[in-house]
Amino acid sequence: MKGNNQFLGEKWQKLTMSLDLTTSHEVFEMLCNLYSGRKRYYHNLLHITNMLRSAQIFDEEECIHNATALEFAIWFHDAIYDPLSKENELKSKALAIESLQKMGASESLISETAALVMVTAHGSKQDLNAPDADFMHDIDLEVLGQKWEDYRCYSIQIRSEYRVVPNLLYKLGRKKVLRQFLDSEFIYRTTQFRARYEVQARSNLEQEIEQLSGKTKPKNE
Repeated sequence: MKGNNQFLGEKWQKLTMSLDLTTSHEVFEMLCNLYSGRKRYYHNLLHITNMLRSAQIFDEEECIHNATALEFAIWFHDAIYDPLSKENELKSKALAIESLQKMGASESLISETAALVMVTAHGSKQDLNAPDADFMHDIDLEVLGQKWEDYRCYSIQIRSEYRVVPNLLYKLGRKKVLRQFLDSEFIYRTTQFRARYEVQARSNLEQEIEQLSGKTKPKNE
């Protein structure tokens, strides 16, 4: 994790070098504390690290319109996280706006960042016309298309975050969410992610549904 912390610190410093440095350091500390909550098994700093690394790759491939807004949105999108709340993105958006204003960001950057944060309210009817909305959506869901072993680890972490929910109710709710993804024409919105992850993601989701339904046993268990 030490390497990740160094990476995150360097990314934040580069991202905020044109803003108020004193305030930006305070915001960085606040975000790190939020993502380090002991009940965060998946939505933590490692998730942010993975998203930033992915965004960097696609930025280098010249796929990203506004890398600054995208990176800020990644930092803030899960800042407020309560598994039982339906207002996480709205509260995270409000925190992003407040923090960026304090750091002296431009209104256009604040507006674009806020819009991208709301893109991660997957399943809701959000305005997806913001530049880089499709990449924000796909980067957040990249884990769905990882090899089964990694996906299985992710699914266990999600269950841990919902540990207060009874098993029967969790299985019903989780299967509903997974089927919503599978019922879409595509899970991913960009051609880049579809080419790399669509097939594996669908296989992973179908296998998890089978396990939740008791039709198969998890591998290596």
